[in-house]
Amino acid sequence: MGSFRVAACRAPLVGVWSTILVAGAFSALSAQGPGGRLVDGVQIVDNIARRSAPIAFTLSAKPTLDLGGLKASPDDEFSPNGGYLNGVRLSDGRWAVIDESRIRFFNPAGRQLAVVGRKGGGPSEFQQITGICRTRGDTLVVNDPINGRVTVVAPNARIVRSVAVGRADLPWGGGCFDDGTFVLVTAAPSVGGDRYMQLVRRRLDGKTTQTLGPFWQSTPDRFLPSFSTVVAQGTKLYLSDPRVNEVRVYTAEGTLTHRIRSADPIEELTSAEKMALTPAASPRAGNSAANKAYNADQDRLAPRPPRWPTTASIAVDPTGRLWVESFRKRRTEPHIYTAFDTAGKLLGRLILPADSPAIAFTAGGVLLWRTDKDGADHLVMSQLVTPR
Repeated sequence: MGSFRVAACRAPLVGVWSTILVAGAFSALSAQGPGGRLVDGVQIVDNIARRSAPIAFTLSAKPTLDLGGLKASPDDEFSPNGGYLNGVRLSDGRWAVIDESRIRFFNPAGRQLAVVGRKGGGPSEFQQITGICRTRGDTLVVNDPINGRVTVVAPNARIVRSVAVGRADLPWGGGCFDDGTFVLVTAAPSVGGDRYMQLVRRRLDGKTTQTLGPFWQSTPDRFLPSFSTVVAQGTKLYLSDPRVNEVRVYTAEGTLTHRIRSADPIEELTSAEKMALTPAASPRAGNSAANKAYNADQDRLAPRPPRWPTTASIAVDPTGRLWVESFRKRRTEPHIYTAFDTAGKLLGRLILPADSPAIAFTAGGVLLWRTDKDGADHLVMSQLVTPR
């Protein structure tokens, strides 16, 4: 969900990394405690495998908030064209939610207060909003890469300015720091077929203050594409890598401070799993006989990936807890999130139904995306509780 759930760094060789984790993670945990070990000024935090972690969180019996759903007019319903439906909570309890071309403001009880934007390329218009984040003073930043601009929105639902940024994207998991700066993802030169990126930090007036990277972004695999994830939250920058079981934590200025690891083994695909893969995208669009024949030939010749990605995405809640989503091999599998505290210590897992992915984590809850029997989309807020 989202074309730029991106970021992460160059990582050690997968085989070497997997061997080290499997052989030594448990003894490392018992010897080092939750603080890990310091190596050249970087805190290395080893944890047990996420898959073996206890279930530490469940959802409350009843949701506390339900945004969206079926309305008298289809124009009043969420329109998540392309899978972009996201929301952030403001300091006074209100919610700001993006769909394809609008920003909707809701009060804490879920009543819609205002709508900003419409489809188009002019002032106060959006072609496709792909990201939203909140910075100081509840100022919002939203991104519209088709129009090539970022729009700054005041908490009173007034558009402050739009800044031309070209083909760049706001991280799906959140791209705002507390100091009034935000991060955009831009392409960097590819290396060995893999895609790389740079992270451009800007002020709310659009001025660039810093460029970080390049970082590994994705493997353009025809059958099993894998993407890394970046999150800017508070004063920290988080970068994951689905090739390994590690999340790296940086200061907002780009200084590496933590490497948070888990001992999950890297899984090789079996021969049967490789053959069962279907292409994620076709190199040539169209339904003509020539296009179908070309695509079938490309499917036959394209190499199958050797390994499963380790993670799907990461998120960070306002308390600084890191949530790592495990990669799902099939869409029918549940969404499994593992929480880590601010020191990188594993806290436990949260398992969500296959049809209810987490959109955002709050201090004590989670915002879920659900679609009802009418085909209408909802953002549902549920509290997190500890199982007895």
